[in-house]
Amino acid sequence: MKLINWLLSPFRWIKSIFQKLKRRWILAKAYPALKKANDEQLIKRKKLKKDIMLWLRSYFGIDAKSKYIPKDFKNKEEVKAAVLERFGNDLQQLNLNYSDIFA
Repeated sequence: MKLINWLLSPFRWIKSIFQKLKRRWILAKAYPALKKANDEQLIKRKKLKKDIMLWLRSYFGIDAKSKYIPKDFKNKEEVKAAVLERFGNDLQQLNLNYSDIFA
């Protein structure tokens, strides 16, 4: 058994090298498409965050750049409900939660 393993070990080594090369080739081929999709999604997320901040500033008079908006709980829940009502579909399409916007 040891003799068979010893005789087959170079072939296994060569096979593993070709598998690694094949994996790298597949990843290199897919990278441009993945990068483009990722960049598009980041642009859409930034645009959505900007739209939400502008809407909050105009509708509630809240500066959305603050991490602790607003301070009392009732207003915080009101803001969350209004944002989810208005931008819920966009958040769902981009796979975002309400807490991801202000993180």
